[in-house]
Amino acid sequence: MEIKPRYAKAYFLRGGGWLKKADYDHAIADYTKAIEIDPRYSRVYVNRGNAYLKKDHYDQAIADYTKAIELNPRDAKATFNRAIAYYFRREYKKAWDDVHKAQNLGYQVAPRFLKKLRKASGRQR
Repeated sequence: MEIKPRYAKAYFLRGGGWLKKADYDHAIADYTKAIEIDPRYSRVYVNRGNAYLKKDHYDQAIADYTKAIELNPRDAKATFNRAIAYYFRREYKKAWDDVHKAQNLGYQVAPRFLKKLRKASGRQR
């Protein structure tokens, strides 16, 4: 189904449907179209990063989360999601840095993730 190309939000919403269906390639395509229309739409970068993360494309996910944080420095979810991507890349110091930033922004990091990060990094904090 074709969407009028001037509506970034329409692509964003349809991308969310694809993401829920675990059709990450279609989600990424729609999020990319939304970004082409409105490159300052920070939530699109977060969601596209999530799709890349699900595909184990950590570099692309980190790039999208970083762009979302540039556009909205108080986006705790993007910061935490970037921590997850760094964790999977075994960049534990960067993961901890983002965990602390997300917590400082009020994000409640799941104890289960903290436990995994502690074990993997050999650090307590």
